[in-house]
Amino acid sequence: SPHPSINKPNPTTTPTKYNEAECWHMAEPLGVGQHHPGLCAIPHQRDDETRHPQPDQQSLWRSHVTLVVRRTARRQGNNNDDDDDQHHKEMVATLQHLRKQYSKQAASSTNNGITNSATPSKKDPPPLNAGQRLATGGSGNTTSAPRRLSLRQQKPQKQKVIDTNDERESQMNTRISRSIHGANNFVARRRDIYKRAGRLSQWAFRGVGYLYTHHGIVLSGMLPDSEEIHPGRNVVQIYDVNTPHRTDCHLLTIWVRVNGPEIFAGSAKAVKKPQVDSCYWEFSFDLSLPGEYSVDAKLLTWNGSAEGNDPNNMPIRKGKDVPWTKYPHHASIIGFKMYDPPHSCCEACSRTPGCVYWSSPALHFDHKWGCEFYFNSSDEELLAPFQYYTPDIQKQYVTQELRNKTNHHGTPHSNPMTYFMGCGWNFYLSGVSQCEHPLDDSVYIAGHKFRLDDPVATPNLRPERNLPSCDLEQHESLNGRWVREEYPSALTCPREMDNRKEIYSRLKHHNLLMFETSNPHCWFRDDLSTLGTRCFVSGCGTNKKYIWRSALAEEKQWHGMWKNYACDYVELTNKQLQQCIDQRKIVSIQTRGKSVAAYTNEYLQQRLSHVKFFDAEASGTPKEETLNVTLDTFGAPHLMWHNSSAEWRREFQEYPSPKPFEENFYAEAMYFVSEREPFCTAPRAQMINRDMEDILVPKGFKKLSTFDMSSAFSFDSATQMDGLHIIGPPLRMVITKLFHYICKDHMYPDPAKVATWRE
Repeated sequence: SPHPSINKPNPTTTPTKYNEAECWHMAEPLGVGQHHPGLCAIPHQRDDETRHPQPDQQSLWRSHVTLVVRRTARRQGNNNDDDDDQHHKEMVATLQHLRKQYSKQAASSTNNGITNSATPSKKDPPPLNAGQRLATGGSGNTTSAPRRLSLRQQKPQKQKVIDTNDERESQMNTRISRSIHGANNFVARRRDIYKRAGRLSQWAFRGVGYLYTHHGIVLSGMLPDSEEIHPGRNVVQIYDVNTPHRTDCHLLTIWVRVNGPEIFAGSAKAVKKPQVDSCYWEFSFDLSLPGEYSVDAKLLTWNGSAEGNDPNNMPIRKGKDVPWTKYPHHASIIGFKMYDPPHSCCEACSRTPGCVYWSSPALHFDHKWGCEFYFNSSDEELLAPFQYYTPDIQKQYVTQELRNKTNHHGTPHSNPMTYFMGCGWNFYLSGVSQCEHPLDDSVYIAGHKFRLDDPVATPNLRPERNLPSCDLEQHESLNGRWVREEYPSALTCPREMDNRKEIYSRLKHHNLLMFETSNPHCWFRDDLSTLGTRCFVSGCGTNKKYIWRSALAEEKQWHGMWKNYACDYVELTNKQLQQCIDQRKIVSIQTRGKSVAAYTNEYLQQRLSHVKFFDAEASGTPKEETLNVTLDTFGAPHLMWHNSSAEWRREFQEYPSPKPFEENFYAEAMYFVSEREPFCTAPRAQMINRDMEDILVPKGFKKLSTFDMSSAFSFDSATQMDGLHIIGPPLRMVITKLFHYICKDHMYPDPAKVATWRE
């Protein structure tokens, strides 16, 4: 850690040890005098505490900010519950209306095409909707009941249908009610953890605490009814159960993943219903394989795109002439891998309520990754989070010696602002206020598991069906999903470790298996438990304790591949790859970019180490008749960090087109679940990917889609758990796609013969 005070426990408090496995899905409301047994207990709230909290910007710093679980259970001796009950009834009615609207829309659709998950492309086929009603999810059970016949499969009498529908309506109301209570209880438990740790003033920095304090949002995810899960299109819906009549859902980025025999991941889509003046979030996915699935959702950013932001247009001044006497109240912070302190400090101050001036580096820490924040007032409510952070520092008169440290300073900027609320790496919050627990940025989802038991799957969604070879222009913009496969035996795929130090520098600690010469499908094995767990920078070890990793990261025998719904990617043996290189007279295949390109290159070199490039000199072949292949990342995270969208578009426009003897591919920016550097967020990654496609593809560059593909592993296979440098299965698929598009049209004139390559 850069300094020992980060997350230094308050000596007067004893942190509570929560059994989250038991507490996570608790959905029962608390009444006065009631409490849950054991470590899940929530302190009983006073009757005079706020019942309907509203967003309050300054309350980020107030230690008395409270969240009271709305109670609808009967309570003796309490006559002040009418407002709570009325609010609850309004919430249930609103959610009922939204879900009925969805049911009508789904019932009017037909199963007539291939669908795509998460973030549909403008080239996607029309959605495939099934006639289903999306119920609110389970009541906390982790295992769904066996599949039963739905109403439309039975032939009851008319009165029987009415009774059954009434019963189902009652069940839906009950599930909505329990979902509301569970979500509020979950947020209350998160706040209580901070209170017990003596960090209540920092609760609103991250996760559900930030979202509730600043925007009045309490989220609850609702799964499809276990009786109506079916092959084809299914939807997870997420609602704000505190303030349902809102229209700003598009500003919140929520990562969602459905993990089972198939894995779907991406951002939940904001959906607006004009007829009720409200919005909510949906994540759609297309099931084809039976089995158990779990659903997770994590909070990432508010206004993550901040399209008008310009990192190069900030009020930054050089020198030491800070108006010291004007701002006597100040606090020191140290950032986390803050490589560009002036711009980072300006952005951090702009996001901090009450901060009216900043300087760099920090005055009271001997470290270049630091900032000094200045306030107009000595209000303890504003300074409380920083007093916890640096309790021994006296923030009074600044000596001349300290003043001489300053080299940059300025006021907050007035550009549109992003706020990263997740528990992942953040350029300043990882030093100031880490999450107290990895669940602090989670969305409450009752039950969180479901099961597809129907053995009859939709034929056009089955992954093993015969599909055409993927075409770059026709298929690469379509979505797919990860498909798990049984881990092969050592007889089928030998388990020889690849320890060649001359090839690997960045991946040498990740237990790579040797590429199997004759069976390229063996390459898609991984020990996910080793990916991204080692730290190489100061502070990483402390930070990673509070970053969420799912059960996926515990899999020592992962075997799976990204599959497009409409086509297949060819997996080349070393012999086939050599034949392609010789026929196309390829003299080089290289990566270009920065750190992401460097990781990609090591997977590339693992494959290229078994083949030889075409020797143009020995054969006397002119340069114009050979081929140089480049896979570029354009250093996308660095462009996002240092430039506005207008500036990176101008840079793409100035890129020269590939020459006739060059074939230039580029990989999209991946799905980031951190803000390791300012402005490096998932929404801005989508922006730069869109601009690359619009500008570079017409120049002759060839796009490899990686954004959606990487989202499933953003939390579980990023190096140092930094949420940006994603390795493992996504990078193997990038190389597989690269070789596929280089070779598929030049090995066999007849595309139908591509299917014989695996034989």
